[in-house]
Amino acid sequence: MSYRKKVNLFLIGAPKAGTTSVAKFLDLSREISVSKPKEPGYFAVDCGGNPDRNGYTPRNIDEYEDLWLGGSQCSAKYWCDASTNYSWCPGAIRKIKAYNANAKCIYILRHPIEAAYSLYCEEKYQLNDPSLSFEDAWLSGSGQAASEDGFSRLNYGAISSFGARCAELLELFDRSNVHICFLEDLVTDEWEFYSNLASFLGVKFDRNLIGIKENTRKVRVNVKLAKILLNPPSFISPLYVFLKVLLHKLGIRGVRSGLLNAFSTGLPVDANPNFSAAFARKLEDYFSNDIEILSDLCGRDLAHWHRCPQKFIRSGDLE
Repeated sequence: MSYRKKVNLFLIGAPKAGTTSVAKFLDLSREISVSKPKEPGYFAVDCGGNPDRNGYTPRNIDEYEDLWLGGSQCSAKYWCDASTNYSWCPGAIRKIKAYNANAKCIYILRHPIEAAYSLYCEEKYQLNDPSLSFEDAWLSGSGQAASEDGFSRLNYGAISSFGARCAELLELFDRSNVHICFLEDLVTDEWEFYSNLASFLGVKFDRNLIGIKENTRKVRVNVKLAKILLNPPSFISPLYVFLKVLLHKLGIRGVRSGLLNAFSTGLPVDANPNFSAAFARKLEDYFSNDIEILSDLCGRDLAHWHRCPQKFIRSGDLE
């Protein structure tokens, strides 16, 4: 068998922490090639594989590495996999370590309450969560902790508890191969954020390219059409699978996402979820210990994460 280059850069998360924007920026560099799809999910097949709903997860290592072959950047210094479910799928980080012990990993963190709520909005957008509100989802128990198999995408609290994932990452990989960073830094000073990332990777970025923003929150306009596209009726499933495989072989991707987005409308990213003060305190208590773990691991003061963002709390309930 001829020598094949290994994927050597993993943007593992966190989900809803700016990873799509960062991946887009990285892919603009000649030295970095991000796979298409952005999140193949090869090392998270137990958790559903590709989370993009584009329907394609590589079946073996050759198919996986082929995602970087044939493009203009196949000779890039870094081949980057930006699958965010690696950060929460049990065993995924260990599989990456077994595949390439010298790989570099980037982990972007976000205020856990903001992350959990953003995950809920995404699952509502994908019609996966029937709850009437985030508070309803959380108090019903589905959003708080992992299910028996630990794989549910609706476990917003478990997925947004980043401390254990950081600890595992730092345990398995050499510290020099791990870059932990924060979405709030990207928002505050984008160029400094990318400059630090460039130093970690040993590459250069073009300052003129900063400013990419992706994944504003959306709501469905045509729910019936969305349900058909996301969960095709059984009588058309064979045709659906055939077309999905055919389009992938032809290099045509994102058709379903394009149709879904065409029938969606954007909402402001900071739309107010209107938490009650009591519910906000429940969330603060839930994430408190995990925030302390993160603070110790990262050597960073995260005291402000112990408070629910005021924009999330009903104005009449603000203390």
